[in-house]
Amino acid sequence: MADPIPTLTTLANVKKYLKLSAVNADRDTLLSTIICAIEQNIKDFCNTDFLADATDRTEYYDGNGGDVLLVNHYPIISITSLHDDPYRAFESNSEIRSTDYVIYAKQGKIVLTADPRLALTGSNFSVGKQNIRIVYKTGYLTVPYNVILAVWLWCGIEFDKYKDEMQGVVSRTVGEKTTRLEITDIPKDIYGLIIKYRVPLVK
Repeated sequence: MADPIPTLTTLANVKKYLKLSAVNADRDTLLSTIICAIEQNIKDFCNTDFLADATDRTEYYDGNGGDVLLVNHYPIISITSLHDDPYRAFESNSEIRSTDYVIYAKQGKIVLTADPRLALTGSNFSVGKQNIRIVYKTGYLTVPYNVILAVWLWCGIEFDKYKDEMQGVVSRTVGEKTTRLEITDIPKDIYGLIIKYRVPLVK
């Protein structure tokens, strides 16, 4: 099985932060596991993987008759198409033109403009079930520095445990020795760095 590969930072940068210069295959594999576990915890807590979408994502939302659509993933990079169709056929005549809405990228919010040319819905989305379809890209073009720092700091905490015979839920066997890592609760300092990036999911 290949060693896990971090996505928010690199093994080399974490080793530099921890002042680990020498190459040690067993230790580096274990450290990569720690980094990936920490990254996953942060991604799960924030409801985002922080990486820019390589391809479009398609999502459906219920229309409530208002002029605002809140999406589950942000920041918004771009919107390929936005449809409002009570019949859920999503043909071309149900597409809302990009000139007829405003994007608040950091908030994951799309607001319809009060434009009489919107023949289907006026300046509001239709009331319906899963009648709004959005095709878009989200994520961070650059991982926020606070998030990277949070990974480094948390790795420092967990690596200190390793030096003192760590215990926990992520297991790793090196030779005849099995090490378990406890990576569960978010330390207070790390929480302060990442809480601003948490995305509340739209129900």
